[in-house]
Amino acid sequence: MTIKLNRPTNALQGGSYRNALNQNWDMLEKWMAENGIKELSDFLANTSTIGGGRHDTTFDTNTSLGALRAIIEYIRMNYPGTEIYLFTPLQNATRDMDKHEVITNGIIAIADIYSLPRLDLFRMSGLGKYTYELYTHDGLHPNNEGFHMIGKRIVRMMESS
Repeated sequence: MTIKLNRPTNALQGGSYRNALNQNWDMLEKWMAENGIKELSDFLANTSTIGGGRHDTTFDTNTSLGALRAIIEYIRMNYPGTEIYLFTPLQNATRDMDKHEVITNGIIAIADIYSLPRLDLFRMSGLGKYTYELYTHDGLHPNNEGFHMIGKRIVRMMESS
C-alpha cells in the first residue's frame, strides 16, 4: 500500500492556517527529500509519532480518542513492524486546559491499552502559563526554543523505549 503525499487544503480555514499548514508540509517534503524518502509509507514502515489534542478541545473527546485508536489499529494492521509513540498536547494560552487535561488522560490510557511508549508533554514539557512567551510564538505553537526544549525530551523517550 502506498500513501500518496498530497498537500492538504481546507477551504474553510483562514489564510494564516493554510499558510502554516503549507509551511509545515514544505518542511516535511524537504526533510523527506534530504533523507531519501520518496513515499510517506517508506517512513511509516519504521516509525510513527502521534501527537494529539492541541486542536481537539472543541470536539467530543470520545470522538478524538476513538479516532486515535482507529489510527493506531490501522498502523498496526498495515505496518505491523512500525514503532508507535504517543504524545499528549502541550499546555498553551489559547485553549481550554481543563479539556486538554481530559484528552491528555485519554491519550495516556490509550497508550497503556496498546502498550505504547508515551510522553506526557502536557505535564512534562516545561511549557506552562509562565513560559508561553519564552517558548511559543503565539501562545500555542512552539518557537525554535520551544521545539528544542521538547525535542530533547522526545529524543530521550524514544531512545529509552
